[in-house]
Amino acid sequence: MAIDAAPEPTTSPAVSPRALSAELAALEQSVAGKSVELRAVLEALQGRAYELLMILLVLPFAVPVAVPGMSTPLGIAICGIALQLALGRLPWLPRRLLAAKLPAGFLDKVLAATRGVVRYLEKFLRPRMPGLTRSRALVGLHLWGIALAGFLIALPLPIPFTNMIPGWAVLLIAMGLMERDGLFIAAGHVVLVISVAYFALIGGSAQHTVEWAIHWVQAWLAR
Repeated sequence: MAIDAAPEPTTSPAVSPRALSAELAALEQSVAGKSVELRAVLEALQGRAYELLMILLVLPFAVPVAVPGMSTPLGIAICGIALQLALGRLPWLPRRLLAAKLPAGFLDKVLAATRGVVRYLEKFLRPRMPGLTRSRALVGLHLWGIALAGFLIALPLPIPFTNMIPGWAVLLIAMGLMERDGLFIAAGHVVLVISVAYFALIGGSAQHTVEWAIHWVQAWLAR
């Protein structure tokens, strides 16, 4: 479903009066010990901020919690939600992605591991640097940043920090959008730049390795 203009940050004190940690605690109670589909998580958050949804999806990558096989579907979901919001559309996800199941106790483990992190960050969240959230164009730019970070998370790379660094970019930017905190948003973009540089380094190293291997094979065949 399309809307005329790109949405502004979807959270305001009138929409989501509870702190982020309280929202996550309520969700934790509703899914405790259950194996739930991504669809059920979305339904539990119905009517709340899309930033909160993206924060929830990225929490597994903000802390060293094992999430085998979950980076691709969750990264795609984050990327898809952010892209559609940036393009002025209400988020829609394919049925196959919505049917992706989160293992029993998965959210319990993630929320327990991140509870302290979220509560700590909340101490510093407050509206500031309003220039970064005043216009819809800038909000759209921030959402494109989240989409890029979500794409990086979705890449199935078994390399340390390839999920955590872009995960923190999503977390900081989304939290900043929720509370109109330009400092958090700016910090998130800095982390995003570090993420892109890290992936570029990995890509360059991989290319160099492949070229070396090809050269070695050619030299061996030429003997």
